[in-house]
Amino acid sequence: PCDHRRGIARWGVAPEVAGLDLSWRAVRVAFAKPDQGQVVEFWRAMAIRVPGYRAGELAPKTSLIEDPQLVALAALFDHQPVHPPTSAPRAAPNGSASGGRTCIVTTMKNEGPFILEWLAYHRAIGVDDFLVYTNDCTDGTDTMFDLLQVKGLVQHRQNPFRTMDLPPQHAALQSAEDEPVIRKSAWAICMDVDEFINVKVGDGRLPDLYAAMEAALPGANMIALTWRLFGNADVHEYEDRFLIEQFTLAAPELVRKPHQAWGFKTLFRNIDIYKKLGVHRPKGLKPDLWNQVRWLNGSGKPMPREMFRNGWRSTTETYGYDLVSLNHYAVRSAESFLVKRDRGRVNHVDRDQGLNYW
Repeated sequence: PCDHRRGIARWGVAPEVAGLDLSWRAVRVAFAKPDQGQVVEFWRAMAIRVPGYRAGELAPKTSLIEDPQLVALAALFDHQPVHPPTSAPRAAPNGSASGGRTCIVTTMKNEGPFILEWLAYHRAIGVDDFLVYTNDCTDGTDTMFDLLQVKGLVQHRQNPFRTMDLPPQHAALQSAEDEPVIRKSAWAICMDVDEFINVKVGDGRLPDLYAAMEAALPGANMIALTWRLFGNADVHEYEDRFLIEQFTLAAPELVRKPHQAWGFKTLFRNIDIYKKLGVHRPKGLKPDLWNQVRWLNGSGKPMPREMFRNGWRSTTETYGYDLVSLNHYAVRSAESFLVKRDRGRVNHVDRDQGLNYW
């Protein structure tokens, strides 16, 4: 039926979804006359074929899981099975879980007034390196980062999104993967200039957070920093003062709406369990390394397995703020918000930041 050229030329059966009463079953095997006094095993092979698609597109080798029983069964047919790729986490630079350098990767456009506070704050809590991508700046943001790079405080790059046919944020993250400052980092996170890591244990620094993670789950290598949304606190005009001093009114911790309110960013140990950087968390979990993921929420509780591949926002079961939160100053003052709206987005570039966002 999959080769049929008329109408819909593809279909599938999912017994676990359809229910046993709707499952297809083998009723008999033609011409088979087994001995009634013994049990005879019957093997059936199934394949997927969809016209116009290669087998690798339907079932990539990287998604295959090796089953010992099937491997043993293959020997009965004098066949050498093709094994799925094998991989292992690499050792993070600088040994122990609380050691090594921490790096932030970020993208910016026209963020001039907010750069120094954000950098100083995160340097103070223990961030070692900053990899910054800028594009189309008209307020001196790119010039500021050139100067900061000369002083050895950041690594500044022009965003290559136009040559990569990607949104600016995705292009930056893809480019960042081969940067030495990322490869040598023990911990990394992708975040924005309106987000501040708020460590709530010890002296409020990242080494205290890493120690708390290790105490909660030995070998912990990821932690979800759930957003805590801060409003404009009725501040209308831009003032040249620290953000964290001006805006002190935040959404409650238990806030299920709007949908984006519980988004998180992920601080992760740079040991190649995942294949690439992602906006909210590393992406492309290597299929044979599921059991190497030791991911905590912001209260030090293990994240559920179903979040390992694509999770990007917390739920009533997974949110937590006891160890750390990510304070998100998404609007700032009313005047600053209008500048942000005019600047546009670095990811969902086709969506307006209008009244609904405010």
